Amino acid sequence: MLLSLLPLSARTHMRKAALGLVVGSLALLILVPVSLAADPTADWGDIDWRQFAGDRITVAMNQMTYSDPAKLRVPAFEEHTGIKVDVIILPEAQFRQKRTLDLSSGTGDWDAIHVGLSFVQRYVDSGWLEPLDSYLNDPALTDADWLDFDDFFPKTRAAGHIDGNQYVIPLTAEHTVMWYRKDLFDKLGLSPPSTFVELVDAAARLMAEKDAGRTNLFPYANRSMRGAGQSGITFLDFLWANGLQVFDEDDKPLLAMPEAIEMMDLYTSLLKQYAPPGVGNWTWYEITEAFAQDTVAMAYAGNAMWGLVEDPEKSKVAGKVGYSTGPLGEGGQIGLWSWNYAINWKSKNKGAAWLFVQWATSHNELLELGKVFGAPARQSVWQNDDFIQALPSSEAAEASLRALAIANPKPIWMHPMFPEFGDVLSAKIGSIVAGLETAEEAMQDANEQVLKIMEKAGYYD
Repeated sequence: MLLSLLPLSARTHMRKAALGLVVGSLALLILVPVSLAADPTADWGDIDWRQFAGDRITVAMNQMTYSDPAKLRVPAFEEHTGIKVDVIILPEAQFRQKRTLDLSSGTGDWDAIHVGLSFVQRYVDSGWLEPLDSYLNDPALTDADWLDFDDFFPKTRAAGHIDGNQYVIPLTAEHTVMWYRKDLFDKLGLSPPSTFVELVDAAARLMAEKDAGRTNLFPYANRSMRGAGQSGITFLDFLWANGLQVFDEDDKPLLAMPEAIEMMDLYTSLLKQYAPPGVGNWTWYEITEAFAQDTVAMAYAGNAMWGLVEDPEKSKVAGKVGYSTGPLGEGGQIGLWSWNYAINWKSKNKGAAWLFVQWATSHNELLELGKVFGAPARQSVWQNDDFIQALPSSEAAEASLRALAIANPKPIWMHPMFPEFGDVLSAKIGSIVAGLETAEEAMQDANEQVLKIMEKAGYYD
């Protein structure tokens, strides 16, 4: 029987049951036992939340699906604590630039900040992040049972634990995911690509449909905009997914190896042959918008963005989207990504900032906001029926939990030199797509550039 022909109550019950089965079975892979008692934020825990009343803090957020809804919830924190919170939300490139400037200059204008996984190690090495262990272990500042630090996915906790100290509190648990137009794939008898060969075959088949006038959709979209955190990170995701490494055991780059050249050729060929014009300037948001507006059939995207393509008021494809963990080669890995909260080492209001951080990452906040962005870092949220019902489908839940189960918590983008070598690779992607270099020429030169970067940084002393 078609699910759409059932009464609404029956459809809801069946969907809940299906999602519950998926999450229940996959949870065995990654979830550890957590308490599912009544709402743990109902009493706000056993600390004095007004001990910093009158303080004023600035919270700086990267612009993402989480941020605007999170800002709307801040007045509840202000009312309960007496702390005034100024929220700044900036596009990613601008946010990273201003964050680095504030941290490196020691001005301390921003108190609590979003820090992506790829910058944690570098900022810790520079001494720019406040160690959080003293806050976590101070009963006057933290009710350990209420915070329930063990509730965060172990891999997200591990990513922020460096040299025996915890420097960030996880906010999201993210990974790449393949979005695809399920209705079109079903019509053509296609399955979501699980290997890179299948990815190319699917793109070619979809292009044939477009060329024949049977669809207006471009087959594929991914990022090629310059920046370590733009196409740099997605290309490295391709390398990792194919079981390749960036450096050998002596920290010498492996970018000129035939396998790495082949992956660069694949990455850029997909963009040149199957992506819409102008994709070279696209970030996650442009890719998401194009997919939501019925422009592309497959997108190499993220699990924290699916709320934007499933919103029927903003998306033309809501309810038509399929999700998979994407292609993996032999020995391939999925790299974990997370946004986290950290405290500026030069914050003048560290106590107030800490209260905000633990509130913003609490079970209740991540439950409510997780329904919007779909990638909360707390295990208990993934065991909550309300959250599960907010996910697009059982396939989306399965793709996310399966990816988290095999994700590497210390991906290559945690390397201290990632901003430099990631930028080199992203520049080469743009050069290849523009027809200025071949993949082999680009990767040979990239290898030399990265070698000099590492040498200058003292890795070969």
